[in-house]
Amino acid sequence: MNTFSHLIVNGALARPLKRKMAGWRLPPWHTGAFLLGSIAPDIPLTLIAVVLGAYDLFWGAGLPPPDEPAAATSLMSQLFNDWFFHDPWIITAQNMLQSPLLILLYLFLAYWFWRRGRLGGWLFCFAAGCLLHTLGDIPLHHDDGPLLLFPLNWEWRFFSPISYWDPAHFGQQWGRFEMTLDLILLLYLLVSYRSTLLGWWRRRRSPH
Repeated sequence: MNTFSHLIVNGALARPLKRKMAGWRLPPWHTGAFLLGSIAPDIPLTLIAVVLGAYDLFWGAGLPPPDEPAAATSLMSQLFNDWFFHDPWIITAQNMLQSPLLILLYLFLAYWFWRRGRLGGWLFCFAAGCLLHTLGDIPLHHDDGPLLLFPLNWEWRFFSPISYWDPAHFGQQWGRFEMTLDLILLLYLLVSYRSTLLGWWRRRRSPH
């Protein structure tokens, strides 16, 4: 799933989850942390790709047209075709916030700290946002999804028949569905937060 779609999905679920968790003995809700958790798992690889893409553009093989694969000698090609699967540093950067096993550990530690009065609430909601992100990614990656048991196992992934980006595995069909889902959820958010948005707009328009 695209990063912006993760943000939209988490945004749509934030208020219902906040109401649901209010009746449980859990840390206080932090919407900002939950939303940050929706995009944080993609940030490390995105930053690495931006740096390597800039290097290719200015000093290397250059960037290919959108419909053509990167040159085999480019750093971008090596990143996604080789290092993503074999380089320990890239694997670690990609899975520190993607591995379900690690995220469950973060949730446990955050809850443990919170129960002892050590401000684990923000981390708990952040980890919950990351968990929702990775649960959405696992069934939408054919062979490049999160490592399920990282760091105990550095190879085991769920091989889904669907890929959110690969046309060979229903990528185009999923892309259309994802775009439709995004529009529906954005409309839902607009309706749900209309009073908040109207209040903000009136405050902006009112004379000081």
